[in-house]
Parts: sequence; C-alpha cells; structure tokens
Amino acid sequence: TTSSLDAPVNGDEGRSFLGDLIADSSEEEPLDRVERGIHQEQLGRWLSHLSDQERQVLQLRFGLEGEERQTLAEIGRRLDVSRERVRDMSALGAKDIRHAMPRFQGDNFTQNMERFAALEAVSQDLGITPAQAGLAWLLAQSDSILPIPGTRFVARARENLEAASLSLPAEAIARIGDTIRPEVISGERYNETTLREIDSEKHRFTGA
Repeated sequence: TTSSLDAPVNGDEGRSFLGDLIADSSEEEPLDRVERGIHQEQLGRWLSHLSDQERQVLQLRFGLEGEERQTLAEIGRRLDVSRERVRDMSALGAKDIRHAMPRFQGDNFTQNMERFAALEAVSQDLGITPAQAGLAWLLAQSDSILPIPGTRFVARARENLEAASLSLPAEAIARIGDTIRPEVISGERYNETTLREIDSEKHRFTGA
C-alpha cells in the first residue's frame, strides 16, 4: 500500500503527519550538536597543552579542525621530520636530558645508533617494533623481571603491553640481546655526578 507523507497519522486531521515521524538525516539533532560542541571544547583544552608540532601532528593525523587526514609518512614529509633528523642530536631542544647522557655523545652515540639499526633489522624480521623486541628480550631473561616502560601516549602503552604476549624463538632472543645487552651499549646512561646521586647506582662508589 502506498501512503502519502502528508497523510494524517491514525486519521487524526490537524495533529501529526506521517512525514513528521521520519527523521531528517540532513539536520543534526540539538543534543548531538551540544555534545559535539562540548567535545570540541575539551579537545581544544587538551591540544593547548601540547607543543605546536605535537598539536599539528594530531590535527593532520586525525583530521582535526578542518585538516584532511594524512598518513604518518605524509606528515613527516610535510613537517620535515625524518628518521635521520630525529636521530640528529643537534635537532633536540637545548634542555633535552639526553644532551647530558654519555651514551648520546660523540662516538658512543654513533656506535649505539649502529646497534639500534641492528635491532630494527631484527624487529622487522619478526614483524614487531624495536620497543616490543626490547621488552620481549627483557621478559625472556627471568620470570622475576617486571619492566616498567614509560610513555605519554595510549598507542605506545598498548604497543608495550602487546610485548608481554610475544613468544620469540631462542635465536631471535639471542639476536636482540646482541644489540641491547648492557655490556654492549657504549657509554653510561648518566654522567658520574648524576650517578652518585642515584640510589640504584651508589654501589659503584661504595664498594657494596
């Protein structure tokens, strides 16, 4: 049976019509509009706490504030951020803590980046990230070890958690160990002054 949208509902003239009961998808519901406004206001506050570059990356990656969504590779090209630039210590801020860490200085840094390249190669073969490879290696050393990786990003936290479910072959564990065992890393993490102030490192100077 064909009905007109102008037909009164239940035959009751002057009150409701069939067309009135069909939602208009072209118009946003008032409550949805209010909720969207609240979310945009909250997002704006969160973004205001980030650096200009961090804010721009998020806007481009997720299409915020009218920006077209882009891949990470496209964002890197647009912002002129490449793997090589990230690994250039001169590109870090003047207050970056790594400037004071011996393992990030001179020949130590060069040698450690070579080891990191080897870790990346192993990770690629395994289909995991370098961070996951490092955590999986650490977990494989002993059941009593509980890594506490730090991150500011939810995606990185999920990535780290996934490492706990990895079961890597002995050969892969050995390859990873060749790149990140403490004895193969060049340079200390902290300079001597800082080492003396850290409780976990005081045994080096007390003979304990």
